[in-house]
Amino acid sequence: MPPRDGIACVGATFEREELERPTSPRDDAINLGHAQRLLPALREAIPARAGAWAGLRCSVNDHCPVVGPAVAEASFRTAFERLAHGPTAARWPVAPAMPGLFLSLAHGSRGTSTALLAAELIADMASGSPRCVGNGLLPALLPQRFLVRSLRTGRA
Repeated sequence: MPPRDGIACVGATFEREELERPTSPRDDAINLGHAQRLLPALREAIPARAGAWAGLRCSVNDHCPVVGPAVAEASFRTAFERLAHGPTAARWPVAPAMPGLFLSLAHGSRGTSTALLAAELIADMASGSPRCVGNGLLPALLPQRFLVRSLRTGRA
């Protein structure tokens, strides 16, 4: 963030599965070091801790945001139960979605860069406009990717 009243905000660290982790001088040093590498002018600044905070950001195991129409799990599993047997994609029906319900979740620490793309993608899907995301990236974002994986591997 740009400096405000002579104070520059820098951060952040990422710790897995630490739900109650307080801020620490170690984290401050890591963040300051990253900021000084990216903005050499900060090397001349005299760092002073004006405050710190810790927050939680939701992410999923593949670190991609979950973006797109919410699917009805039971209907999806029924429609795609043969997925483990590998028929080509051209033979599959449209995924059963919950009408009017779109998801934009699990942006993790990249939310400021991925949320705008997610919003545009959802607007395209809701309006029927051409998608801003190509077919190569779309499967990595759609909510049903987790159901597809579980059906392909035979895991519930």
